[in-house]
Amino acid sequence: ADGLCVALVDPANPWCLLEGDYGGGLGFNSKPGSLVGIGLDSWGNFGAGAHHVVVKAGERHGFSLIGACGCDVLGTKDLKVKFDLDDDKANVQVKLDGDKVIDECVIEGIHLPDAMALVFTASTGACNNFHGVWDIKIKEEFDWDD
Repeated sequence: ADGLCVALVDPANPWCLLEGDYGGGLGFNSKPGSLVGIGLDSWGNFGAGAHHVVVKAGERHGFSLIGACGCDVLGTKDLKVKFDLDDDKANVQVKLDGDKVIDECVIEGIHLPDAMALVFTASTGACNNFHGVWDIKIKEEFDWDD
């Protein structure tokens, strides 16, 4: 269960900063207030097998697997996640090191609050991964080339 998860949570949930499940849950599964999570899973317990980028719905949708792409997640230097958020759906797109690995991954019927928080969770079950996060940019309008 080695990996990193980038997630949106509802900050109105008083327990949203508590961790979710250890190990294969990458700290996202069972996370209170979670809306959507993107996991870089090198071990394979997050829902789609080893070396996958995985998109999961959050707490209200039972942490269900929405989409996945098999790719080399180890040594990723550049991760870009684009959330297109509407009132009744969320579209997630993911790029790793410049390559689009997930496109048009739609979560239907999602209820999005007026405010959301971006959180990072991780696991190192086999103690193989080191997770570093730096140079974070959050933008209202997003251009893949930025």
